[in-house]
Amino acid sequence: MRRNIFTCFAKWSARLPLVLAAFALLAALAGPAPALEWKEPGEGEEKGHYEVKNAADLYFFVEQIVKKIPANQNVEYDVVLTGDIDLTEMNWVPINPPTEANGYSGTFDGKGHTIEFKSRDDGTDANTQILGLFGRICGGVVKDLVVSADLASSRSYRAGIVTALLDGGTIENVRVYGAIGNASWAGGIACVIRGTNPKILNCANYARITSFGYAGGIAGMSEASGRIENCANYGEIIGVSTGTSSSITDCTGGIIGCLYDTAANGITISNCYNAGAIRQPNRSSISNKVGGLLGGGYYEWFNGGPLRVEYCFNYGPVTIGDAATANGPVITGGGWDTTDPEDNILTPIFNNTFYLPGSGGALFGTMKPENPNIGGANGEDGWGSEAIKALVKGMTEEEFADGTMLTQLNAGPGGTIDGKPQWAQGRYYPELINFLVDWMPPTLTHGAADRVSDAEAAVTFSSDEAGTYYYAVTESGAGAPAIATDGEGWELVAGENTITLNNLVSKSAYDIHIRAKDAEGNVSGQTKITIPAYDPPVTIPEDDPPVTIPEDNVSVVTSEDKTVITANPGTNAVKVADGSKTVVIRTDILTEMADNIAALNTAQESKPIEINVAVPRTAADGEFNTSKISLPAEGLKNILEEIKTDHDVKIILLEDICEAAIDKAVLRTVVEKAAEAGGQDVTVDIIAERKDEDDNSLTPKQKDILTDDKFRGIYDISIWVNDEKLEDFKADGGKLTIGLPFGLGAGEFGEYVWTYRVDDDGSTVRMETGRFYDDDKNLAVFETDHLSVYSPAYEPAYEQGEPSPSDGGCSAGIGGAITLLLAAVIRAARRKD
Repeated sequence: MRRNIFTCFAKWSARLPLVLAAFALLAALAGPAPALEWKEPGEGEEKGHYEVKNAADLYFFVEQIVKKIPANQNVEYDVVLTGDIDLTEMNWVPINPPTEANGYSGTFDGKGHTIEFKSRDDGTDANTQILGLFGRICGGVVKDLVVSADLASSRSYRAGIVTALLDGGTIENVRVYGAIGNASWAGGIACVIRGTNPKILNCANYARITSFGYAGGIAGMSEASGRIENCANYGEIIGVSTGTSSSITDCTGGIIGCLYDTAANGITISNCYNAGAIRQPNRSSISNKVGGLLGGGYYEWFNGGPLRVEYCFNYGPVTIGDAATANGPVITGGGWDTTDPEDNILTPIFNNTFYLPGSGGALFGTMKPENPNIGGANGEDGWGSEAIKALVKGMTEEEFADGTMLTQLNAGPGGTIDGKPQWAQGRYYPELINFLVDWMPPTLTHGAADRVSDAEAAVTFSSDEAGTYYYAVTESGAGAPAIATDGEGWELVAGENTITLNNLVSKSAYDIHIRAKDAEGNVSGQTKITIPAYDPPVTIPEDDPPVTIPEDNVSVVTSEDKTVITANPGTNAVKVADGSKTVVIRTDILTEMADNIAALNTAQESKPIEINVAVPRTAADGEFNTSKISLPAEGLKNILEEIKTDHDVKIILLEDICEAAIDKAVLRTVVEKAAEAGGQDVTVDIIAERKDEDDNSLTPKQKDILTDDKFRGIYDISIWVNDEKLEDFKADGGKLTIGLPFGLGAGEFGEYVWTYRVDDDGSTVRMETGRFYDDDKNLAVFETDHLSVYSPAYEPAYEQGEPSPSDGGCSAGIGGAITLLLAAVIRAARRKD
């Protein structure tokens, strides 16, 4: 059925070309072209009905409104949101900026989605003095929406997060967040409500509002007969007065800032509460226009129907001036009226209205002039009579929190609907059940993935609430699949959840993608946890020659020139799988080593200490392309704390691809990064990888290096703290001494062995510092402060300009080139037999 067209004449005006230009710019920055097509209003959803999924769609819709809706006609098109919308890239111009009589009269259904926007008024144009998602709602409906806004103005006289003006119509089931700053009039939901039976139902404001005029958590000003029901304010409401004179007319309240000339049917405020702080910071005395629920009246306030305040309460503090404690009226301030008592015909009605003693001073502000209809300046009769005060009840904090007040609220009008109570006990005070409904989806946090076998894995993750979870498993790196959440799913518990998989088809790594839905239907984002490739335990065939592997222990051997402390991690520390080998060093082993260092610091002040972490050999040695040593950060920290600057110290980790000696400065950086990662289970991994032409981690230019005869392989050396790769140690003055395997051929000499860093673009940088050839181990040795991809090369004098073999220093062995050193030495696969 075609909607009625309301003709709501406004006191505002706007210049159409200015607005069109603004929206043209907005649309240009909104991203892809909208999928919407303009449709004229008509029967059903075929015409005049729009599903808006993103910012581009909404920009298009508003642009068409501005272009095609004539003056004195309302916007009657219906909108349904199908996704969250972020409008913060531009300065938002309200939907249907008012001409002489434009207003929104359709239904805007948010479907629980969020719109985020910002608006700024710099005071240069009178037409930009209206801020809000909507400029004006005339008989329309806005519902089921979350709005987050940042509104700021230098002189804007109307600012409301949902709408500047609610001129008839309904705003229902809306939450608002953010802030309004420096408006003249401001309200969390609507700035001004007026017209025919405007309604604000089931709404909550969480935004901080600052205004120079009228400020209210739900509405800044009401000048209409209407209803505000089942609403709450949690935000701080600040009335910044322009002076301290008694003629100041601003009003500040938790629900409504100012009541102004209500119509004959009056206004009803029921089942509402304020839990936010209400402040007028630069007043010098108690104002009669600040209150926990209502700010006050202005001019001919009450010159109309009755004011009904029923089953409401104030919990938030009400302060005026720089008072250290709450001292403002806890229910409502007073009002400024004409001197004729006959103009003040309102009979205020309070029915079961509550407050927290100590949240403010008096119950009501004073009214002027004194007249019998509204009460005297000192609250002697009328407004301040004992009969009215008896209906406004103080409750202790215990009664707010223990259900005493809850029982009375649920017994009142609107307290129970269809036999269901509408109030529930919150932590500090009763809350409306619709505010206790969870609008937020579950938050999922990563756990661990344990590969039990080639077909089995166990994955853990945590959720902050219960519900249902759904998942899909893909090959690692294959991309995120779409996961539907409308099926049966699996039970989600608040806390740790475990997914057991038993049908994996290979030893390869997998990704598991998880989404969750809570009892209210809120769906989480999609999270991914990587399931590692299956890493079978070490096996040594029985027919192989016996291999001697030391048990896990720490030994100390002292000679004339040094003391060597060796840690043997033992057989169980070794894992071999798919061309890779991992050695895990336990914390207790490194701690025992630290204890030995501490003892030697006292006993051998001048003798160097060398610390070796030996890696056991297996029958399969020599077959690995990747070697990793995994060390607990806590154990490294213990060792670092015991190393003294007057000792020549190094830790040698014997492994299978190359040698890497890491000095004390690098170790300190590693430990500091581990501390930033937090927790006791942080691991430090030293990884060496031998690359080949099929390795996709190399760029095509890097692979070209392998076709040059002078280069003998490519190696990647890296240090990781959990998931963070550490590469550059220049700032800390750290260095590493690396030895890459290089077997000399017939007629080749070690002085012509060099190492090059190979960058992604294929360019090479020759490593000059600390360069020598280790004949005992067949290693090309060099020093660096940056870990990267390297390749050893044989470059005779006639090819490289006759460099001196001793350039950068030369040593008989890797240990001699390092002082105050932590060395991770990884044994070469190509050994000299």
